[in-house]
Amino acid sequence: LGTAALVDTGTAADQVPTNADVRNPRNRIVNPSMAISQENGFGTSVVPADTNFYIADEVDTRLTSGSGAVLQTSYQTLDGKRSTRITVTTAATDLTGIEQVGRYRIRLEKSNIHQLDNGDVVLAFKCRTNWSGKIPVALQNGDGTRTYVSDFDVVAGINQVFKVIPFEASTVGAEPNENGKALQVDLGYNNEDTYQQPAANNDAWQTGNFFCSDESTQWTKTINNYVEITNVDLYAGNVPREFQPNSYAQDLAECQRYYHKMAMPSAYASYGFVGAMQNTTSAQILGTFHPEMRATPILDNASGVGIATAAGAVSTLTTLNMVSQSKYAFRLTGSITPTIAAGTVIYLRALNVTTSFISFSARL
Repeated sequence: LGTAALVDTGTAADQVPTNADVRNPRNRIVNPSMAISQENGFGTSVVPADTNFYIADEVDTRLTSGSGAVLQTSYQTLDGKRSTRITVTTAATDLTGIEQVGRYRIRLEKSNIHQLDNGDVVLAFKCRTNWSGKIPVALQNGDGTRTYVSDFDVVAGINQVFKVIPFEASTVGAEPNENGKALQVDLGYNNEDTYQQPAANNDAWQTGNFFCSDESTQWTKTINNYVEITNVDLYAGNVPREFQPNSYAQDLAECQRYYHKMAMPSAYASYGFVGAMQNTTSAQILGTFHPEMRATPILDNASGVGIATAAGAVSTLTTLNMVSQSKYAFRLTGSITPTIAAGTVIYLRALNVTTSFISFSARL
């Protein structure tokens, strides 16, 4: 299989300059190496229809049930780095209307891009495919009214995609303390109707909601095709550079701003959150978020969670709700069995399982 490096014209280039050749502006992508996957882990998964499925933290894919497609996600190693792969296990049969399959979608917070102006930005990523054709890339402002689409030639094998894009700060711009969605990046999107634009409109900002062109390869229409992506880089400038990964700790902290999953590695472990019994069947638990979350979160999910007392009494939480919260702290209430005396000090703990977890979401 061959290796190609793609430049902003969509044609092959011999090499990408090393990071020593350019200044080093900040990468705006959260979890750019896809090294963090709190919600769904690093196993193999079938993508559920009609929902955003996070293949890694802050990177989701989606397919509509009417497309007829079935996709499977898996985790690979690409040039020594973790990568995420989407494989077609049942080919798409209908991509008309709003039927869609196969994207990688990354959403960017306003405070993360507020320093970008009307100058150039670079979007770069490494991808591996087992087919040759054109892979679409789209940038869109936060309210979905302005879009920039480009197609890149890829060959079966490893491809380095690099694109210089004139940033449209007038429609994407944001302030440093704003936490809403400012920008969306879509890679590999498949649609043949509503979200497809004429290729003649590529490589310029357009009014509308588009993610691919009529020259983009509809790769999900062929069974066993796959796209695999890692090392996504978005930065101010117009010169290629070598991708520089973050530390695991930095990636995890940035991801926990949007989704925070607390998973206990052993049975009976304490979550470190305390509270008291409101009455004999209703518990109240208080806790804080570290780091603080992007916005007031929701209680996303919980499993294998109970409460315990200092005297050793243990009860199962049969219900759990978040009744008061901010991006800094939360208050949980829940029903328990068996009962515990009102006013008793309690703490949140794993039951006798090793799969106990509780998760909160403040995703864009």
